[in-house]
Amino acid sequence: MELPLKQKDLGQDRRVGYRDAGEGPVVLALHGVGSSSASYVEQLRGLSDRFRVIPWDAPGYGGSDDPASESPQPRDYAADAVALLDALGIEQACLLGHSMGGLIAAAAVAIAPDRFPRVVLSSCASGYNTRDEEERATRLQGRLGLLTEVGPQGLAEKRGPGNCAPMTPPAVVERVVEIMSRVRPEGYSAGAHLLDNGDVFRELRAWPKPPPPTLVMVGKHDKTTPPAGSRRIAHCIPGARYIELGESAHAGYLEQPALFNRLVAEHFGG
Repeated sequence: MELPLKQKDLGQDRRVGYRDAGEGPVVLALHGVGSSSASYVEQLRGLSDRFRVIPWDAPGYGGSDDPASESPQPRDYAADAVALLDALGIEQACLLGHSMGGLIAAAAVAIAPDRFPRVVLSSCASGYNTRDEEERATRLQGRLGLLTEVGPQGLAEKRGPGNCAPMTPPAVVERVVEIMSRVRPEGYSAGAHLLDNGDVFRELRAWPKPPPPTLVMVGKHDKTTPPAGSRRIAHCIPGARYIELGESAHAGYLEQPALFNRLVAEHFGG
């Protein structure tokens, strides 16, 4: 069962949706482009005995208002994540970012390093800003064209199963598809542009020295953000720990939730 959505007003008629469970050190969880706070149902259930777990909805997703820009930068959403902590009266939070959320998490540490003492980057998206223009255009139009052609449900049916490993139980695949089917076109489109604008390595270069202790993990079968990319990200963060989830693809938080939660809890000190 999903926890009910809450909303916080960030000012200037901007509301952010989030879910909230547990007590203890705060874990702020940022989701991917085809997802929402609903993706973290297993983390809300499995970590809230040790942590206060707060998954947000990025602008244009779930309970959040549409984004202010059609083509945001990672630091735009990172600033909203920091503003959500401010609105909740939270000074510091451990930061969990998955896929697009990993790119946003990297930007959040870059702009507010004192707020995030520990970080987990899960199947982190690198962004496409440094790719050649033809590849960028092809990737962006591929995402947006499919959404326009078949809508959120069709998008989920075509892309969702590919986020799961061959051994992932059918019920989990169905869950991934169902969550993706809820995306709003405004949010998904802005998220696709954020990925096009983003460069995780640019964000990592702005991290403090030494950086916050960081765990980088990825599914062994991940074709969306393949392990080679996560290994490169981990290599750029001094002291980072790198782990592959052997029976996961891109949705490790749902495919192997017990292992995922154990690794997160150990890293965050719970």
